[in-house]
Amino acid sequence: MSKEIAKSPEILEKEAIIKDLQSQLKKKKTALKSLKTRLKNTQQDITEVQRAGSGQIMSKMSQMEKLRLELIELVKKMMKIKGLSRADKAALKDMEASFSDEDMFGDDFKAFREQMDGAEDFDFEAQFGENERAKMRDIFETFAVKPNKEEQKDIRKVFISLSQKFHPDKAPTKADEAEYHEMMQKINEAYQAGDIHTLLELERLFLTENLDLSKVQSLSVDVLQQEIDRLQRDLQFIKSQIDRNSQELKSLRASDMGQMLTDMKRAEKEGVGLDAALGQLDDSIEKLQMTKEAFEECIKLGNTQPLEQMMMAETANQPSQAEMMAMLEDMMGGKVNPQDLEDMFGFEEEDEDDFGFGEEEEVKNAKFKVGSSVKIAKNYYDKLNGLALGNMIGRVESVYYDHKRVIIYEIELDSISLNKLNIEFVKDAIENNTDFQNFEIKEADLRKCQTRDKLTDTHGAYRRLLHKYTWYFLDEAAQKRLFSILLQAPAESDFDNWWMHFDKVLKFPIQAKSRGLMEFRKGEKMKIVGIEGINEEYGVIVNMNYRKSRGTYPLFDLMADGKETKAKQVLEDYFNYAQEMLEVFL
Repeated sequence: MSKEIAKSPEILEKEAIIKDLQSQLKKKKTALKSLKTRLKNTQQDITEVQRAGSGQIMSKMSQMEKLRLELIELVKKMMKIKGLSRADKAALKDMEASFSDEDMFGDDFKAFREQMDGAEDFDFEAQFGENERAKMRDIFETFAVKPNKEEQKDIRKVFISLSQKFHPDKAPTKADEAEYHEMMQKINEAYQAGDIHTLLELERLFLTENLDLSKVQSLSVDVLQQEIDRLQRDLQFIKSQIDRNSQELKSLRASDMGQMLTDMKRAEKEGVGLDAALGQLDDSIEKLQMTKEAFEECIKLGNTQPLEQMMMAETANQPSQAEMMAMLEDMMGGKVNPQDLEDMFGFEEEDEDDFGFGEEEEVKNAKFKVGSSVKIAKNYYDKLNGLALGNMIGRVESVYYDHKRVIIYEIELDSISLNKLNIEFVKDAIENNTDFQNFEIKEADLRKCQTRDKLTDTHGAYRRLLHKYTWYFLDEAAQKRLFSILLQAPAESDFDNWWMHFDKVLKFPIQAKSRGLMEFRKGEKMKIVGIEGINEEYGVIVNMNYRKSRGTYPLFDLMADGKETKAKQVLEDYFNYAQEMLEVFL
């Protein structure tokens, strides 16, 4: 007789329940781990932006401030050079006035000077970094979602059990005291952070006897039921922490800091973010340093020729004299008197329209036309994203001059190249709500080539990747449902696919009630009578009857309230979609 036959029906039933609960718990723990990683990464990214802004930028400002003060003294010495014309002296006075203006570098220097007051050899990178980390820890704490009172009581029971076991006074020997102290610190940190996952893992390792289901026939029904109760408790704990962490992450992403991070990453991709700002500061430092060296050489030789040569050399590298004027004004922090420069260096003022700076300018008669296919150079490496893009192929989306008059092509990768992208890069891009299909490439790094897919293939490949890695935090069944719904027609939009799904599955009217996220209180009953359309901000809009009135309402705030199980599932799936893809109610 087999061991299975020897088990009673009640034992078999409880064994099946235990296995199912263990499977659910494993999946939820994986989802929680991923969610905690996303939350931690978001916090680190926000902190890094703050650190970089207050550290690197302020450090460069320190260099600029030092050069500004040195230039004031050098201009004074240049004024004593014999043989200067009246125009030379007037130009030098204007320069001295410009360099003496403490606001010549803008409002950001006000905060910088406050930090500098009374400080010598200030280490911006270290000091600002530590201050920001402490400040950010306090700020992030305000986003944390605390367990409700009942859950907190249950969590405390686990905490107390662990504390009683690992209190340093309970250490069996002196040698164990340090280990117990370290463990107690870990327990306290987890409890204070509401990290039930860590507490449960410690409980499982040190307080719970592992149940061997291969010997389940030798266990009593009561023992099995205790294991079921424990697993159900743990599952509910983990689900609650997933909800809390998810809410914390969404609130953080929807906050001003989260929006700043999103904008910063988008700006980096467009070449106007933090790296670009640091680059501009480096350019200003370089120009100030060149001016300083030219001034020193002028004083040494007793004439203004080195400064004139520097200006002329810069002019040779610029598209126009107007851009030289712009550079000087940027360097000196104010309007330069054109007549003084003309008298001193022979420059003539040009129209402001010819400066070549400002908004991105479209390129006429570009080498590669919009819509044509191009191949990226073999050894091309995207430093911004840390990504090898050599030999990738895509279509030209647009062509423009950047602020330095360099021709830039916005390339949309085709379906074949998309499927060759580094998966970790794709995941990070999706997690941070940034684009993983379009890249800005210089003309010199592109070659003309044949088109190898259709636009519908490209759109489909993009959406398959997007939805493959967006829903990993849901359980497997929910992931499969969303993937199936959103890729019925891969080349179509999400809402087109939702529309098709609603048309197939939903039968109106549908009894519904509010989730309490918008204007109605939670639980308010109403009836969905049809789909009205799509709103860019609120997603799917439905027609509904509420009491004796009619109107329209966002579908994400409604859940099915009747017996129709398909409607309940569809509305729940759409809510999962809306939580991630819409931000209006976060």
